Amino acid sequence: MRDQKLFNLALTQLDALRKNIPDSITEDRVAEYHGIPDQLQNASEEDFYSFRIDSRDVQPRVVSFRFATRRSPGSTTYSRTKYCDL
Repeated sequence: MRDQKLFNLALTQLDALRKNIPDSITEDRVAEYHGIPDQLQNASEEDFYSFRIDSRDVQPRVVSFRFATRRSPGSTTYSRTKYCDL
């Protein structure tokens, strides 16, 4: 263990995040979460990479769509913000 104090601080942050999981998880919240395993890794010299959320799991949501008709093709509109639905 390189830095026990930093490790305990990161665990406290992880516990606080776990207890306050919002209904929708934005890419900003994912970035905040990724900082915690990074801190744990720096403090302990262990590999916490497997706890990261894959970037493929953070995507825009469908905001609206229009069905295709004989005269016009269908369309889908996505949000600018990316979300994680894990």
